[in-house]
Amino acid sequence: MLRTKLVLERFSEHGGLVERKIQPGRSFLKGFIELLYVQHAEIPYSGPWWMRNIDQVNHNVDTYSSSPYFKANLRVGSTPGGTFVYVPVNAYRFPVIWSATFPGASLGLVIGNGTAPVTPTDRRLDMMFGPGKRPPDGSPVRVEYCDVGDDADYEIYGTRWCAAPFIPRFTHRLTSVKVKIYREGNPGDLAVRIRGANMQPSSTDDPDPGSGLDLASGAIPQAAMPGSSPGALIECAFPSPVDVYKGHLYYIILYISGGDASNCVHWRYDTADPLIERPIRNQYGNYRQTSSNSGASWSESTNSAWIFEEYGQSIGEFEIGGCDLHDMTISNPNAQFTIKRYFANLCGQALAVNEVGLVAFAGRTYESGGYTYPSGSIFLIARDLVSPTVVVNNGEILRVSYIPQITV
Repeated sequence: MLRTKLVLERFSEHGGLVERKIQPGRSFLKGFIELLYVQHAEIPYSGPWWMRNIDQVNHNVDTYSSSPYFKANLRVGSTPGGTFVYVPVNAYRFPVIWSATFPGASLGLVIGNGTAPVTPTDRRLDMMFGPGKRPPDGSPVRVEYCDVGDDADYEIYGTRWCAAPFIPRFTHRLTSVKVKIYREGNPGDLAVRIRGANMQPSSTDDPDPGSGLDLASGAIPQAAMPGSSPGALIECAFPSPVDVYKGHLYYIILYISGGDASNCVHWRYDTADPLIERPIRNQYGNYRQTSSNSGASWSESTNSAWIFEEYGQSIGEFEIGGCDLHDMTISNPNAQFTIKRYFANLCGQALAVNEVGLVAFAGRTYESGGYTYPSGSIFLIARDLVSPTVVVNNGEILRVSYIPQITV
């Protein structure tokens, strides 16, 4: 039998134990079973096996058929905080180790204050705490944006879609976006979507929003759009806000269901490429993407950026330590080990912890043209609600441990 024990221990700023909570871990998810099967099956190639990562992007986690002997192991240990962890991925037939890169705070044990019921198909926490010292925001603030230049525009109608990449500097609950637009004729309402993207793509998992689900959706009514150039920044507030994570890649997608060249929406953009140092582009340097087939495929532009603003609220942050695996204990035929992480509250306010999750990396290799490429992503494999809530006061440290146990 495989079971887990979840332990939360709260320490004062002087190191004294204030509270200890022990409860059964009851929620290894569908993702855990999928990854366990694919990564450790005694078969050379069972896929492709597509899974939704923590940003709801569909990712193939099985190895390519000609590379059956280098299935990457599952990984849950990671470096602390917002730093990035480099995960080696073996390259078949070549003496080379490739690396996939992910924010350390996103891999391993994660905590949040959401209270949504646990379901077997959960792919992300209900509301996750990010790394850092930010207190909760009282109202939405502008986070990512491009607000300079503005010397060109692109017509949106029919199958012509647009996507603006952005990479959040801190984890927050995205509440709305503003895009600089104007209408021509009568195009109808403008659909606005937020989607995740593959952070570590291969040649078959391109860094575009084509394989992601809508994390948030809304619309800008035609009546709210200016009728002439250069337009204005018009806001779309999402009825259901969504968490976006520090260091992850997301897209703002705009499209309308009909229209034509005389009945369209113009999205303004800058052609001077002024934001080379700002994290609004994906890892290949693409600021601006367009599709001529309703999002089935995308084209990139590296020398221009859409005019937009993105707003959200921090729910508070913890300084997040490394995620460690230790204390392997085997007493034939039973075994257990501990997955542990420290979370320090330095944000100035008390933070309520209502949920705990475990995120694992899964990689694969893809062979093409005599070369082997790495690919991988991170997946939620466990989620538990904490009952009653553990309140971590400013200056206190929370130690969270998952203890998987195998008993016969």
